[in-house]
Amino acid sequence: MTSTIRVATFNIRHGRPSGETATDNEQMGRTVAALGAEVVALQEVDARLERSGGVDQTVVAAEACGLSSYFGAVIGGPDGGEYGNALLFAGELLDVENLMLPSEGAEQRGAVVARVRIDDRDLTVAGTHLAHKRPDRPHNAAAQLDFLLAHLDDRAGPCVVMGDLNLEGDVVIPRLHDAGYSVVSTGPTFPAHSPRRRIDWIGHRDLALVAAVVPDVRSSDHRPIVAEFTDAGFTDPEFTNAAFPDDEVTDPET
Repeated sequence: MTSTIRVATFNIRHGRPSGETATDNEQMGRTVAALGAEVVALQEVDARLERSGGVDQTVVAAEACGLSSYFGAVIGGPDGGEYGNALLFAGELLDVENLMLPSEGAEQRGAVVARVRIDDRDLTVAGTHLAHKRPDRPHNAAAQLDFLLAHLDDRAGPCVVMGDLNLEGDVVIPRLHDAGYSVVSTGPTFPAHSPRRRIDWIGHRDLALVAAVVPDVRSSDHRPIVAEFTDAGFTDPEFTNAAFPDDEVTDPET
């Protein structure tokens, strides 16, 4: 059987568990590691901010997973720290950019766009966190997704776009399809304690989906998505759109 690659996206909410007011960096690291992915896109990641204990959360998560990492700062904090997106990855980082997305009139948003080489396979990955809908700010998420997808047009080969898009399926799915991506089918991802909305997404191009799951974890207000892919052209009804065993990806004990 063709070998696979596992990816995950997770809005970690700067390590604050659902329903809690304090950050738990150790639990965050254990939860990310339990996803068992070779490429992980993280959103709402703090670096040296007081609210999360002054630590670099990208480093905490990467060390827990045994992966390399890149942090893309989007906003500077009042105490000299930063806030943004992170990418964890096995293998070699071939190139990376911290892409700022159009955010006029609202909080700045960004995407980490990188090409990684894992076991002699090159994969482009974009991890992003798009604008949240608020009554006092423009909702730029759809325009930001369009901008990101257009930015990826010139990148040939397998590609995964994932993150907290803050958009529902009626907006996300047609945009991804029109750009040449398939959409990983999952259940809702938010809020973590009783998911009702699907606002976290994984889209893929030139890859075949083997399995996907939304693990029941509570170390954030979002649940992560984990997906496993193999080479494009590989088809097997037993695996396509299947789910991992229920006990394979679980919330680690605190």
